[in-house]
Amino acid sequence: MRLLLSILASFVGSVAVAAPSYDLVFTRSDGLSGSGMALERWVERAAWHGVELAPDATVVAWAAGTRAGLTQAAVEARLERQLVTLLRELPARPRTTAVLADPKYGLYLSPDVTWRETRAPEPSPEVIIAAKQAALDGQLDSYLGALLPTHPQYQKLVAAAERYAAMCQAGGWKALALPKPYLAKQGPPADVVRAFQERLAAEGYYHGELDGQLDALTVAALKAYREQRQLKDKGLDDAKLVESLNVTCGERVAQLGLNALRWRVSAWTPAVATWVEVNLAGQELRYYRDGALVMKQRTVVGSDAFFYFKPLNGKKIFNYASPVISDAISRVVVNPEWAVPARIAINEINKAIDKDPDYLAKHNFRTVTNKKGQSTFIQSSGNGNALGQIKILFPNSEAVYLHDTPKRVVFGYPRRALSHGCVRVQNAVDFGMALLKADADQDGRAFDEDALRARIGRTGPLNNDLVHPVPVFWEYYTASVDEDGNVRFHPDIYAYDEETAALTRAAQRAARSEP
Repeated sequence: MRLLLSILASFVGSVAVAAPSYDLVFTRSDGLSGSGMALERWVERAAWHGVELAPDATVVAWAAGTRAGLTQAAVEARLERQLVTLLRELPARPRTTAVLADPKYGLYLSPDVTWRETRAPEPSPEVIIAAKQAALDGQLDSYLGALLPTHPQYQKLVAAAERYAAMCQAGGWKALALPKPYLAKQGPPADVVRAFQERLAAEGYYHGELDGQLDALTVAALKAYREQRQLKDKGLDDAKLVESLNVTCGERVAQLGLNALRWRVSAWTPAVATWVEVNLAGQELRYYRDGALVMKQRTVVGSDAFFYFKPLNGKKIFNYASPVISDAISRVVVNPEWAVPARIAINEINKAIDKDPDYLAKHNFRTVTNKKGQSTFIQSSGNGNALGQIKILFPNSEAVYLHDTPKRVVFGYPRRALSHGCVRVQNAVDFGMALLKADADQDGRAFDEDALRARIGRTGPLNNDLVHPVPVFWEYYTASVDEDGNVRFHPDIYAYDEETAALTRAAQRAARSEP
């Protein structure tokens, strides 16, 4: 170790330290060392982590015995450059911005701006030294693995990427043609069913015979696929279903890698033991306490139905998107009132009043005017209140929060991007009570849940402050792995995947055109 330190001491401040010819870690005279082979495995799997790093053709040729014009020291240097890339890209660098929004226009931004616009810092010489020493000790796998996020989703996504990469190596799957419309009572033709069976089998959903029969096994496979892609239950002549099935194997690997990368820049950190996370793309909420999942709920998130294109770059801007945001839940309000945001008042309430002058009275609204003469519609607590029976607040600049809703039928929809930006929670009262009980339990305080539930709908707003605020993270993941190990691909509701893919393609074209 002292020899290695002395050799590298003169390279302080350098990005990639080229090892001298007598300092060989990853190569031997007859090929790669054990650590060299371990490094190459990381390089081959880099895409599963969302890292753009491909095997070096020169290294591959040298390891295979093609040594013409290559020195061992030159190959060692190339391997070390790969190591430096991994040391730079793999470590988590959590987002510290409370909300991702354009400071000039106030528009919500993709979570990918964190890694796309802020280059990961180069590893210090000390870090390179430590990694090489781990390699010399045969511990490179452990060293690099320790750099990765510890969130339960991360390794699941990487394992899913490995599984899909194996499908790609096995040939992936054929594209399906959209079947011609058919009568439901007659059912789809056998050749159409057989094509769907083969496609579902390639991804592990169907395990029966490719017999073209729309039997119970085939129907169950289609149902499972739709559930894990958030698709409506329709026939086989469904453009959305065929579009999803025709996403290529390689594209799925890339999608899994992108979402693993998003976890490396998530605002969540391992220091947070109890937290609430909302996956906006997946429209789900998870509540973790002491690192264990204690509650999972469906949600409704900001609508993707209303958008326009930014003139300069054609980027989609969604009027009612929910933001990627983080803070800490500090208050649970039972029997909430609703102060209508100005844009909803203008776009919806005023139009409703024009159609029905008694609209405000019928829906329990009153008008409150402040000292500046500005008026706000306030909907009183009770039946029909847009926030339902409970709302859950955390400080933020966007005036968004979690809440109940009287329109609970929407939680049965597979795709639930329907709100004005706040997040509705399926069993919001149960969730709010769980937060309050856990807060009281931390200090041994009494909490009478039955008494509080008994006051629902019988009084005005009841504020319940948390003594121990709970960190909350609204994130955006279009791929996840559930508790049963099912790989789920969620709709790209705000086109963030689409935006990142377009920018990546543009960068690659620019790189190819460079002299």
